[in-house]
Amino acid sequence: MNLLILLIGDNNISNYALIKFLKREEFKFDKVLCVVTNKTESNLNNLQLLAKDEEFIKLKVEDIKGNFVKVKDKIKNKLDELENIENIFLDFTGGLKSMSLGAYLAIDEYELEEDKKYFSYIMYDEGKSKVVFKRGIERELNESLTIDEIAQVHGISELESKTQNSEFYSDDFVLWLLGKIKNSEKEFFENLWDLDNIKSVDWKKSLVNAPVKFNIDEISNKKLKKLQQFIKGDFLEEYIFVLLKEFKEELNIFDITWNVKKGKDANFEVDVVASKNNNLYLFSCTTDKSKTRAKQKGFEAKERATQMGGKNAKAVLVSCIDLSQKNQLEEDLTENKGGESPEVIVYEDLLDKEQLKNKLKDIFR
Repeated sequence: MNLLILLIGDNNISNYALIKFLKREEFKFDKVLCVVTNKTESNLNNLQLLAKDEEFIKLKVEDIKGNFVKVKDKIKNKLDELENIENIFLDFTGGLKSMSLGAYLAIDEYELEEDKKYFSYIMYDEGKSKVVFKRGIERELNESLTIDEIAQVHGISELESKTQNSEFYSDDFVLWLLGKIKNSEKEFFENLWDLDNIKSVDWKKSLVNAPVKFNIDEISNKKLKKLQQFIKGDFLEEYIFVLLKEFKEELNIFDITWNVKKGKDANFEVDVVASKNNNLYLFSCTTDKSKTRAKQKGFEAKERATQMGGKNAKAVLVSCIDLSQKNQLEEDLTENKGGESPEVIVYEDLLDKEQLKNKLKDIFR
């Protein structure tokens, strides 16, 4: 029997990516022994739901903080229970340090030829994941995971999203609407398009000079509601989505979607999400010019990115604040608890399509 041993901690995405990596590299394993605690048992459940073709063995350890000997003894006892082990592959990326040390010592002391014991560690370097084997051999962990896979690893399922831009989208129309925001035209956004009864005003007149590519006179009431959503803010997330799709292949972006919602959960909505290798990138967009609102959206973006993609997920705030406010906003978003603060894109970036493209490319590079 070939046995793969995984340590289940908070960042479970590396375990799932490693399973796919080993299968692609034809390292055959028959069973997966997962070492968990009460806190991380649910993470193993998420992993089992995704890698449902694998045979998992759960080994629970408790009160292990600093007690690597207890971990070592538990794993050694479990190995003794299993029969006919021919090869062992231990990845000690996840879990507490005591779990990693205990697992390593258990395998090191197990009676098996040294060339049949494999050890690895996954490290992150400049946005790339690498599998580091014993004796320092490195391989790039370039497993392409979908947004759904990354989210499910972290316990989030039933996502609904859009993968095509709407019929109302055009670059010219987006820039025209950005001009309305810059000029603070509250009459346009608040009185004409923020309506309970849209039939009560002459909304067509408000779009007479707009560079639209759709026929205003042929819009049904149902489409009118979608147009209202587009003008009130969807246009900004569509703008980011369309640009990302333009250089998807150039930057090896694997999956892109927008207007992401979780089933019937009205409180779970994300503007734009992309995945590259096994990393998730989340974009939170706001047309509000207020730095206070931008700050709030920035913290929400970081929290949601971590929730969906783990601690290595990247959050990006796309806002309509002025460039003069950017430095202060970035200072406000700096966290002392660890993890990166969101990247910030401001109004001036949005007006220059090429500049915006370069900023987006830098984020994925």
